[in-house]
Amino acid sequence: MQLKAGAESRRGGNTPGAARDYSIKELREKERALVEQAEQAYTRFVSAWSEKPTAGRSRNPKGGPKMPPA
Repeated sequence: MQLKAGAESRRGGNTPGAARDYSIKELREKERALVEQAEQAYTRFVSAWSEKPTAGRSRNPKGGPKMPPA
């Protein structure tokens, strides 16, 4: 009824959608390079990461008094 009364269609028309950038090869290559750079940074981050002992944990496994720092 609204369309017959002259209202505009809400189906998008000629406006480009969210996936339009995928068809542009230059933009795809830039995004691929960005993703590759992020993956390399993540790999470096994970390789340099090491667990730190939790504070308050006793060095004595039997639960006795804590050993003084060496």
